[in-house]
Amino acid sequence: MKYLQIVEIKSALTELSKERLPIAYEIAKNIRICNNAIQEMTELSRTIFENFADKDEDGNFIKHQVGDDPNNMQLKISNSDALNQYQIEFVKLLDVEHDVHFVMIPKARIQTENLLADVLIPLIDVIIN
Repeated sequence: MKYLQIVEIKSALTELSKERLPIAYEIAKNIRICNNAIQEMTELSRTIFENFADKDEDGNFIKHQVGDDPNNMQLKISNSDALNQYQIEFVKLLDVEHDVHFVMIPKARIQTENLLADVLIPLIDVIIN
């Protein structure tokens, strides 16, 4: 399962979590599973970004001021070749298949609920079976 699909599933689960449903436990477990995958992805993307971010001669990161606030500093990729390479690596990262094992929810447990279809669509055949 690709990263963007995991984010979409988490969004749908978050919407479902606002309802009083008999499947609250399964929803919570699946949100945690999504969060773990998203956290892993965030760490990997940060590592890739840091590989290409601006550094001084000693290999230390150069922080750039954002806007007019001198306290708002962040890392940046100024070199266009490095930025292009970062974008290529980031797209590869988005394309990686993640082995995610969700807690399945039988559709019979939610069929009597009045749920919106757009919330259920990302979950059908992935979590709801």
